[in-house]
Amino acid sequence: MKKFGCKAKKAQAAMEFLSTYGWAVLIIALVLVAIAWLGIFNVTGQVPDRCAFPVGTLTCSDAKVISGPGAMPQTVSNKLETITVTNNFGKAVKICGIACSAQSAVPETGLPDGATALTEANCYIDLGTGAVQVVSLYPDEKKTLNLVLGTLCKDAAGRADTYAVGSRYVGTLYVQYIFMGDTGKARIVNGDIIATVQQA
Repeated sequence: MKKFGCKAKKAQAAMEFLSTYGWAVLIIALVLVAIAWLGIFNVTGQVPDRCAFPVGTLTCSDAKVISGPGAMPQTVSNKLETITVTNNFGKAVKICGIACSAQSAVPETGLPDGATALTEANCYIDLGTGAVQVVSLYPDEKKTLNLVLGTLCKDAAGRADTYAVGSRYVGTLYVQYIFMGDTGKARIVNGDIIATVQQA
């Protein structure tokens, strides 16, 4: 009989423990759900728009990613429309091309899938003026590139239609360039981009 009474007291103590702390755990879980619902844990929403290249290469600012009409009717494309770059290489460069992608680079080219490796012979950018232009940057010179036709900004799957207006694009900018007087294959510098997608 004594044995049974001891077990009953232990069972009662266990139930009291579970009910007391169970309510505390439930309240904490509800508070965490409420905080998550309010977006406090949404870190990407708190990171400001930015683009950054390694020190001593390029400085970029004002990168604008838009969502606008695609090449086919009833489609949408995400594009890099404008970007301001400053030459920090210490010598004059020509910008040959810009790719914007969340895909990893293909080891053979150093560029995302679908991007073309450029050379000195085809080192120019289409700025939508009706003709392609050579974009030269002298040391410490700053230029805003208005890419009227836009450079597609692709997601990790290689699609350029997945980001809605107001969403965050996070990817890599691949800038192909040559130093003045270089011949042959263009060099590549990669930078990070975080941008809020805007309406075209």
